[in-house]
Amino acid sequence: MEKPFYKGFKIGVLGGGQLGRMLLQKSYSYNLEMAFVDPDPKAPCREISNWFYKGDLNDFQMVYDFGKKCDVVSIEIENVNVDALTKLEKEGVKVFPQPAALKTIQDKGLQKLFYQKNNINTSEFFLIENKNEISLFADKFPVIQKLRKGGYDGKGVQILKNVNDLDKAFDAPSVLERLVNIKKEISVIAARAQDGSVTAYPPVEMEFNPEANLVEFLFSPADISKEVEKHAMQLAKDIIAKLDMVGILAVEMFVTPENEVVVNEVAPRPHNSGHQTIEGNETSQYDQLLRAISDGGFTQSERRQLALEGFRKTAEYDLAIATWLSQSESHELPDWFGHIWSRKSSLRYGENPHQSAAFYRDIEAPTGSLAHYKQLQGKELSFNNIADADAAWECVKSISDSEAACVIIKHANPCGVAIASTALESYLKALQTDPTSAFGGIIALNRECDEACAQAIAKQFVEVLIAPHFSESAKAIFASKQNVRLLEIPLGESVSSLAQYDLKRVGGGLLVQSSDSKNVLPSELKVVTKRQPTPTELTDLMFAWRVAKFVKSNAIVYCANGMTLGVGAGQMSRIDSARIASIKAEHAGLSLKGSAVASDAFFPFRDGLDVVVAAGAKSVIQPGGSMRDEEVIAAANEHGIAMVFTSTRHFRH
Repeated sequence: MEKPFYKGFKIGVLGGGQLGRMLLQKSYSYNLEMAFVDPDPKAPCREISNWFYKGDLNDFQMVYDFGKKCDVVSIEIENVNVDALTKLEKEGVKVFPQPAALKTIQDKGLQKLFYQKNNINTSEFFLIENKNEISLFADKFPVIQKLRKGGYDGKGVQILKNVNDLDKAFDAPSVLERLVNIKKEISVIAARAQDGSVTAYPPVEMEFNPEANLVEFLFSPADISKEVEKHAMQLAKDIIAKLDMVGILAVEMFVTPENEVVVNEVAPRPHNSGHQTIEGNETSQYDQLLRAISDGGFTQSERRQLALEGFRKTAEYDLAIATWLSQSESHELPDWFGHIWSRKSSLRYGENPHQSAAFYRDIEAPTGSLAHYKQLQGKELSFNNIADADAAWECVKSISDSEAACVIIKHANPCGVAIASTALESYLKALQTDPTSAFGGIIALNRECDEACAQAIAKQFVEVLIAPHFSESAKAIFASKQNVRLLEIPLGESVSSLAQYDLKRVGGGLLVQSSDSKNVLPSELKVVTKRQPTPTELTDLMFAWRVAKFVKSNAIVYCANGMTLGVGAGQMSRIDSARIASIKAEHAGLSLKGSAVASDAFFPFRDGLDVVVAAGAKSVIQPGGSMRDEEVIAAANEHGIAMVFTSTRHFRH
């Protein structure tokens, strides 16, 4: 039964100190029933609260039993038993801040990793397990050592100036932070409601007592520029949103002499830097906290969502077990196949306007996959945008690790691929292959898109531009072209086991196969002609083969000097693909003389080989394996070209 906050709605708070007392005093305005628990029997909240309990905040049973008496549980101090809060949350008690966010914040190491993962500017840091590991970072001194857990109000924090300070170092899991050149220390209080709405107070400037390492003076407003103020407030709102936290969050920050804002730490509770909100703002931090956590019991919509989450988790668990049990030692693929995806975004329509569509993310999407994209600007992605973006991204990642690479995709096929020393050079080379088809295409880079590259790309119409990172100057260039979708995706390293399958829906069924992750190495090639390929030809052949893997069958790709010269894709006849590729090269003003050519599957007859040689190819890479291989090899020797077999084909339908 739903219980509005004004009808016996009980809020429990872990901690009954000074901050809790201020929260309690504000609760009188809302006619809320408040209960507190604190290890100190003389805690400030004891005399004026509805209920007060003495107890250890880190004792699982104590916290759990206390929470079961309440409709909502919150905190006045973050050093509490998270496991008990997690259990309470699972059993339907609302816990704010949520245990997941609290767990991250309690551990300063996890907190730092959270900033790193979410591209939040923080000081350079290193995680250590004991004091013996500190010497590994001797070249980083001076550093701040912070205990990962248990530190509070300046405790568990110290400066290590040099290796001579190792004797006083904490011998426990810690964070080592590089010292930041600080001009000012500021704090921003952000508040977030259960509906996701977020607000923030203007920053206050903090001055610390050097001996106690506690805030001694607050200055409001902070003596900072409007730009820094705006940035700091937005940063605080972004952090509480990315934590998916309900309640209030104090974000402590450093401002450098260059006016760079660096996040230090956060506190998920009332904060002494927020005392000025009591009289200095229309609402205090205590108002915001109470409003955020006491918006009534669960609505019907909330109940439905909670039920969905419960059954979804159960389904994921059951599905994982069933899938694992269905695997057998004698079969590469399981006898029974099931998987769960979660919706990342709804799409305006599918391939055509009359088709509905959405983009679903693998629950364990591997790092570096398209599902991890961060859209920096541009209108929403379409069904075809996402499909082509995936083709572009997977292709550019496989082309080269040592050089900058660019892939231009149109209708799921590469129309230009190149490698070079810089992102700009690779783009200009890729564009040469087929500038006509590149119009309105998808472009992917495996290096940062810098200012020079952005200026060049901005001259043409592009639907989507993908890169591991965009420089600030590059972002500024595209800011005037808001229809261009900019996607940042980490390159990633490995593919998880759950992502090793390619799926294709057919009528009444599902085709499942392992992903085509095979990359042929030069050592695996077999030269089948009298003439050996030169080192330059071998390099061109390997490049052409990598590209052909991502071209729709039947695929013919001409390459030279680290770029595609002509691409023939998706034809019913391999001969037609070869002719189309040469026609495109001619239209682009590119010569095929001396080029390397790749065919994704074997030449079934010599006629296909005759066509590519007539176009100018001097070396050929193909899988081999045809009944007429000898006929094709004889034709290659007749033409005086080099030909190698890969013994691997790359059909792409």
